[in-house]
Amino acid sequence: MQTFEITLDSELWLEVSHGCGNLMFDLLSASPDATVFYTDVGTYPSGAGNNIYSHEGDWDFISTGMGTSQRIWIKGSGVLRGVRG
Repeated sequence: MQTFEITLDSELWLEVSHGCGNLMFDLLSASPDATVFYTDVGTYPSGAGNNIYSHEGDWDFISTGMGTSQRIWIKGSGVLRGVRG
């Protein structure tokens, strides 16, 4: 597993997973605003995506068993930290 930290951009989708089997992260900001989008190919996201909310006690986002061609994109404000691999 690889640890990572990303500063989000509210206007730009950032690819956080490409073919990783597992992805987990926490939103670190006091008032985070994050949206996630899944694609099965390398095309840039088109659509609104799904909101991610911060909560205590576990990862804010978990995805497991992703295929090698599947991608996860995120945009918003604040910082996230997690693991992938």
